[in-house]
Amino acid sequence: MTTFLALMIGLAGCSINRSASGLVLEEPNGIVLVEPGGRSLRLQLSGDSAALRHALGCRVELKGTRFGKRLAVHEWKIVDSGYGSQPFVGELVRTGSAWRVRDRNSQTWVELVAESMGGLTTKATWCLWMGL
Repeated sequence: MTTFLALMIGLAGCSINRSASGLVLEEPNGIVLVEPGGRSLRLQLSGDSAALRHALGCRVELKGTRFGKRLAVHEWKIVDSGYGSQPFVGELVRTGSAWRVRDRNSQTWVELVAESMGGLTTKATWCLWMGL
């Protein structure tokens, strides 16, 4: 009976909510987060966290459910997209004649100059990040 109880406690501890931070990298079998200590967590991305597949080399903060060496990402934030800058990250939307991105981090709107957008005007509702 004690072996069964120990097994049940062990299984319950395998799935925990966890915060993690580090660099997003791609390995042959998937996207991983490399933490500052060098430990890797394989990321399970779905919904809006799937955008992290395109955040290679960015430093991120994640929250999710951990299963062994896997992290199912529920919340995410890109804190550095290179050169120490925090990017504006959000969905590209058109409001009247203006193109805007609602920044996930600050909850403010960033308006884009239409002439500078090029082919982005065909990509409305895409998740976009811009380092300034």
